[in-house]
This record gives sequence, C-alpha cells and structure tokens, in this order.
Amino acid sequence: MKLANVEPRSGRSQRGELIQEPVCIRVVGNTAYISMITVKTYDDNFSRVGDKGVYWVQDGGKGGVDVGYGGPAFFWDPTDAICTSTPPDAAGRACGYRHT
Repeated sequence: MKLANVEPRSGRSQRGELIQEPVCIRVVGNTAYISMITVKTYDDNFSRVGDKGVYWVQDGGKGGVDVGYGGPAFFWDPTDAICTSTPPDAAGRACGYRHT
C-alpha cells in the first residue's frame, strides 16, 4: 500500500511505502477481517516493522457498495480475536468493534 501526504506539517516524509503482510483472515457473513503485520515502513513514527494492523472489507452485494477500513490492531483488535477460533457475537462482530 502506498501512502501520501500523511503528515504534511510535521516535516516528516510525506510520501513513502508501507508494506504489511497478512497473518490471518476471518470471514463472517459478507465481511472479511484481516490481521496484518508491518514488514517495511517509510517512517517509524507512523508504523514500525512488527506493528500489527487490522483491515476489514465488507461486500455490499450485487449493486451495493463495498466498504473497507483499516487501522492499528491495538485499537481495532486488542485481544487478537481475528486470529482465534472464538466465534463472533450475535451481531457478527469478530473483534469487539462495530461496523455498519
């Protein structure tokens, strides 16, 4: 994934490449949850090698809009539920966060 204009006023590099590789994936209904780990970074203040991230994508179905989000695992998946066999709750949440 390539990032641009992340911190324009800080004096840090505004362009760079952040590479994350998948650790595991969980699919619940029409939503896929992906646990990622940083393997290359352009700025340690943004993400360090070894940091975990979470991405999830939701299939909007035929004629619907697909949606994707991402962020740091310490916020979105603090218990590492994506990489466990724990079933999701009744609302389909695998990680304790809410998506619409």
